[in-house]
Amino acid sequence: MAIWPEKQDEYSHVNPSFWGSDELEKYHDLLLNTLHLDYGSANMWTEKLESGCDEPLELLLMALSPRLRKITFVQYNASQYESFLLPHEGI
Repeated sequence: MAIWPEKQDEYSHVNPSFWGSDELEKYHDLLLNTLHLDYGSANMWTEKLESGCDEPLELLLMALSPRLRKITFVQYNASQYESFLLPHEGI
C-alpha cells in the first residue's frame, strides 16, 4: 500500500489578503538590502509574491541558505489526498 504524506494546510489559492503588509515589507527589504536587487526587480518579485506566486519564496530560500545543495519542490494537491483516503476497489 502506498504511503501518502500527512495532510497539510492548503495554500494553493493565496491572494493579496493572505499576506500582512509588514510581511510583504520585510520580504521587499530582504530583496533590496540583502540580495541587492534593484528597486524595480524587488517590486516585481514582491508583487508576484502578493499575487500568490511562490517563486519569490523559492528564490529567498535558495539565496539565503548558503549550505543548501539540493532542494525538491513537491506539488501538493488536497483533492488527491482526499481521494487516496477513500476505499479503493480491488484492495
